[in-house]
Amino acid sequence: MGLILAQAPGLDGIRVANRLLMAHVTNRKGARRPLDESVGIVRWVFSRGSKELTCEVRVNGARAHEVCVVPHWNVSASVIECFDRPWSALRRHAELARQFRQAGWAIAHKPTH
Repeated sequence: MGLILAQAPGLDGIRVANRLLMAHVTNRKGARRPLDESVGIVRWVFSRGSKELTCEVRVNGARAHEVCVVPHWNVSASVIECFDRPWSALRRHAELARQFRQAGWAIAHKPTH
């Protein structure tokens, strides 16, 4: 499967990656973990009225960086954008955060990982 693109109300669209195969990598201790296992490095939760959404940067494997926007009221309308370089993903997260704030969203909390 590839990417699924669909239009979601209130968002420019969604892009969700589906993977059929999972690869594995070995860490320094010799334990295996799925290559597709992602780790969050920045996560901000925004609120406006009674709605919340999460904007997060995740590292997926050794070289993939994802910026995820998840509206809590409609998780199926989540947006995932992929980047090769961490600074590109972090820059996109900053752009989205600025746009959300300009649209009236406030930072509800910034959990640390």
